[in-house]
Amino acid sequence: MSYGSISFIRKKSDKSLLIKGESVVLSGKSGIGKSTLFKIISGLYPYYDGVVKVPKFKKLFLSQNAYFPMGGLAHAVSYPEPLFEKDLTVIKQLLFDVGFSSENIDKNLLNDNLNTLSGGEKQRLVIARILMHKPDWIFMDETTNALDKVAEKQLLKLLQTNLPRSSFIIISHSDISDYFNKCYQLNLS
Repeated sequence: MSYGSISFIRKKSDKSLLIKGESVVLSGKSGIGKSTLFKIISGLYPYYDGVVKVPKFKKLFLSQNAYFPMGGLAHAVSYPEPLFEKDLTVIKQLLFDVGFSSENIDKNLLNDNLNTLSGGEKQRLVIARILMHKPDWIFMDETTNALDKVAEKQLLKLLQTNLPRSSFIIISHSDISDYFNKCYQLNLS
């Protein structure tokens, strides 16, 4: 992978892409290579030149189209871990916290009905999954792009409030830089 140049817009003046506990947003025009850079940073794409140090902490990688296993809302939140009955109370609260109605939670908690969910509801499930697993490093590739701006900002704030020691790398087309320590704008020249 090569770029003519990458320009960085920084809120802080250090040289690291990401320091533990910080949040970074990567933005740029469609097709510029944000997702490829994301895959390289996250260690999911081995075909590049250079050195990338991937943290050796609990990580969660979420793509634009997150995978959901067979089962209901609870299975989607607990994934990739198995669902245990003891976790159902916590999962119900997380689903409520990310914006699911009590009626929707009760109806679909264990029912295999995820194909009827909207894009925004699926992205809310992803946020609940992050909150359930509490990873140290969270890599999100446009996982809030189906949410309206108000919901997106509320859920990002929820993540940062509940996971203050976690590090986030997020690819987004939205202007969400107020919620991040650093904003990197990718440009080709």
